[in-house]
Amino acid sequence: MKHCPVCHQTYTEESMKFCRSDGAILEPLETLPTDILTQRFDSAIQSPPSAQTIRMAEPLSTETPRQRITADLKPETRYAKSGDINIAYQVLGSGPVDLIYVPGWVTHLEYGWEEPSLARFYRKLASFSRLILFDKRGTGLSDQSTNLPTLEQRMDDVRAVMQAVGSERAVVFGMSEGGNMAMLFAATYPERTIALITFGVFAKRIYDPEYPWAPTPEERQNFYDAIEHEWGGPLGVEDLAPSMANDERFRNWWASYQRRSASPRAALTLGKVEHIDRRAPCSGCD
Repeated sequence: MKHCPVCHQTYTEESMKFCRSDGAILEPLETLPTDILTQRFDSAIQSPPSAQTIRMAEPLSTETPRQRITADLKPETRYAKSGDINIAYQVLGSGPVDLIYVPGWVTHLEYGWEEPSLARFYRKLASFSRLILFDKRGTGLSDQSTNLPTLEQRMDDVRAVMQAVGSERAVVFGMSEGGNMAMLFAATYPERTIALITFGVFAKRIYDPEYPWAPTPEERQNFYDAIEHEWGGPLGVEDLAPSMANDERFRNWWASYQRRSASPRAALTLGKVEHIDRRAPCSGCD
């Protein structure tokens, strides 16, 4: 029999490795410590108690302590190696399930915490999980690259970060442009994926009669031109955060966030990767 150290469910299937509820690694039941408690008694006034066997609910862990969630907490940034690229990551929270967040186009791990709404979003996710954040290659605190990485190379950064933090399985949450990376990871490593979440994800970034809500080639080229000539200002804030478009504080933060997340050349390169990834033919697809 096996036991989940998180939710304490017991499983009889010896072949099972992970808990069905929370994805935790199962432990053999016989390895749990026991404590036999007995006590002396006075036979004149007491009946002899029976010996009690108490199973410790959770064995002592040798893992590095996980961080508590506080209003002012900003996690420490560390690095994972993905091939010859260094990927910056952070870990926050101590929930029963790992959740790795695959962000959108460009990000900056540390400066993101300066925006209260984004910080609240991260802390909310970390309130029920061990949240794993990272800057994708070419963005933020991760290594920059002038080459066009493939979607497979970028997706492997997720695996490298999970390996660095000792995550066997995780819920994979892909936001916007990160959704394709998340989906490819889940398809490539189903045994390491507890669940897949996508939000604001798109199938492609160029108009097609069967995908009419994507930008036209002219609109996409206008976006590239704006990166080249307007990078440094709050580019795209009206489309990405319309409710905050007139908030001067937010506009200034967004402009600075973009500048810190990527240089104009890196932003343009990553924008074109976004385009290429979604237009690439699918082997086996009609």
